[in-house]
Amino acid sequence: MTEVSRKVSITEPRAITAKLKVQAKKINFKKNNEFKSITMEHLKSTLTICFAMIFLISCTEKSKTKVNRPTLKKEIMERTGYTEETYSKVYKYYWVTEDTSDLKFDVYERKADSTVMFSSEHHKQIDFAVLLDSVNGAFTKINSDFDLSKLESLIFKQPLYYPDLNRELSQAYEARYGKVAVDYPTLQQFLLSAPITLKINTFLKPLNKKVKSYSIEKFHLLSLEQIKKFYPDMQFENDPDFTLFGSGIYVELENKVE
Repeated sequence: MTEVSRKVSITEPRAITAKLKVQAKKINFKKNNEFKSITMEHLKSTLTICFAMIFLISCTEKSKTKVNRPTLKKEIMERTGYTEETYSKVYKYYWVTEDTSDLKFDVYERKADSTVMFSSEHHKQIDFAVLLDSVNGAFTKINSDFDLSKLESLIFKQPLYYPDLNRELSQAYEARYGKVAVDYPTLQQFLLSAPITLKINTFLKPLNKKVKSYSIEKFHLLSLEQIKKFYPDMQFENDPDFTLFGSGIYVELENKVE
């Protein structure tokens, strides 16, 4: 073999190898671009699906909120015996929700003078502030059935049914009188000067009413040990070691004079 032919035979494989490397790089570059393109498209699709799911969940939650919105129901109560003799009508109102509570409102209209009495009815504990908000939300409907300008009295359960009120009253009472039951006139003055009066007066402001007096029949102090014994299903965490006890809180109202 001549010298020239040897050079050609050595050079050609090198040239071919170089060309193959260039082509391989081009192919790899093309594949990488295609992979990146596919990855971006996949990412875009995934993000689109995620946003769509978030939107659907949001709409579903809004829909649930609308469906579960509480509605106020009314029952016209049957009047018998004393109730029939004394009252011209008695209605019961209650909120209906997904987890309907046992909170109900009884409203009475007297035959003699058309004055109105309001009573809250429930077996479970509820904060007094929540109770007033619930009553306030029902007043528009109640006012269409009764003349609330003639609202004369409110009746609430014993303080222990309202954890926030119970703590407030017991602490203020102990600071002033210790753990000794006072007489009714003193109790009257205590309640009129307690924060409960401000809360009820604020609640009654749209009706131009205010608290005139209080009454807690059979008033006495009940120790925390006795409360837990008589009311085992109630919660009394962080509560004082006694409560103002009796047969409910009767609140007499009067018109507010500007």
